[in-house]
Order: sequence, then C-alpha cells, then structure tokens
Amino acid sequence: MLQVRGLCKGFATPQGRLSVLRDVSFRVAAGEFVAIVGESGSGKSTLLQVIGTLEPPDRGSATLEEVALFTLSAREQARFRNRKLGFVYQAHHLIPELTALENVMLPLQIRGGDGARSMRDRAASLLAELGLEARLDHIPGKLSGGEAQRVAVARALIGQPALLLADEPTGNLDEASAEVVFSLMLQACRKMGTAVVMVTHSHLLAEASDRVLLLKQGVLSPQ
Repeated sequence: MLQVRGLCKGFATPQGRLSVLRDVSFRVAAGEFVAIVGESGSGKSTLLQVIGTLEPPDRGSATLEEVALFTLSAREQARFRNRKLGFVYQAHHLIPELTALENVMLPLQIRGGDGARSMRDRAASLLAELGLEARLDHIPGKLSGGEAQRVAVARALIGQPALLLADEPTGNLDEASAEVVFSLMLQACRKMGTAVVMVTHSHLLAEASDRVLLLKQGVLSPQ
C-alpha cells in the first residue's frame, strides 16, 4: 500500500551537507502498524515529514495506493494529504478557540462535499469511540493532556485516511494516559483499516506494533 524506495534527504549546515536519510526503502501493507525506533536526531521525524509530502526528498520515491507522491504539484499534494493521510504529533496542535467537536470537523470542512449535520455526526461518533462523548463542547484548554491528544487522533482519522503518520503520539503524556491514547488509536485504526507508521521511543508501544524498524545513522533496517 505504501512503498518507499531509495529515499535520501540531507540539510546544509555550516560544516557542510548533513545526510539524514540514506537510501531508505520499505513497504507497509494496508492496515499494518509499523513502528520506527532510533536515537534522537537519527532522522525519524524527517522520514515522516518526507513521506507526508511536507518535506521534499533529495532523491527517491514514495507511492501510496499507486500514487507517486513526489510527482504531484504542491496543490495536488495538499489535496492528497487531506484525503489520504492523517498526522498525529507529540503536541496535539489543536486550535484553542475551537471545541473538541469543531477541531475534529475541520478536515471535513476543508475537504467539502458533506453537509454540516453529517460532518458533525461523524465527528461526534468518532470522539465517542475514543471515550470523549462528554467532552464534545470543551475547548482544548479545558481538556486533560490525554483527552486533548485523543481529540488530535480523532482529527487525524476523521477522513478515514489510508495512512496515519504518528510522531511520538504519546510523548507528552504520563504512562497511564499514554497507554489509553495508544490503545484507543490502535483500536480505531484497526477498525478503519488504516495503516500506521509511528515514530516512538517507547519500547512498550513498539512491541505492540506489527513490525519494528530501526533508523540508525540514516539507514533503516529491521530491528
């Protein structure tokens, strides 16, 4: 479903070119949950940014559902992200003035095509699946860290993406909250058939994944 081939990415520094990703290749099947582990600064977040078309690669290719991601125009990439990709970060990045329900509805409003009632019902249903049926009208400032992160997960999944890219999705949470958020995220992705590529430092989260890959000095390999 996702196929990455020969991905290379570097950045200019005062000391010269820094190579972050070196000939990275891997595949992810539909519905598969893949964890990527590695030391801080090993390029894990950069890899997700490139796959998510938020950073251009220096070389290489990535296809998702047979669409060559790096051949799309910027406008086409933005449309593709809205329809086929979901993103969850360590920080929830919710819009503080919007309620939980409004934050989750936002990707559907950007996409268009559905009526307001339909979007509201879909968002409310997904939030209920994540245990937030009593928090629909709460703004982020009135939510706990775990609740806010669950809203972020719902927002990422509301469009039923083919692929979820999760960058340390529980990194800001205590252990108990992290387990709840991860379990609910995994359950929702399994139900939708959404594939997941997750960057994590947590051995517990990695062990719960279908497959673990190690990124070390820009090279990706099975752990």
